[in-house]
Amino acid sequence: MTISSKEIYTAAQHIKSGGIVIYPTDTAYAIGCAFDNMPAIRAIMKLKGRKDVKFTIIASSLQQVQKYFSLNA
Repeated sequence: MTISSKEIYTAAQHIKSGGIVIYPTDTAYAIGCAFDNMPAIRAIMKLKGRKDVKFTIIASSLQQVQKYFSLNA
């Protein structure tokens, strides 16, 4: 499956406005939202029937991760 630049832009704008997206990965589909959007995170937890808030974070670089999180060895 090929995703166009327009589709990526549309998904990014939807996430920035507080939305949730479903997107393909190499093995399955994933549900995503902005990491700091608690209402969207709660909506995903409800959709998936989860009680924990352990999620995978996707970042474009280590610098982007360091901008928001403290890392240690």
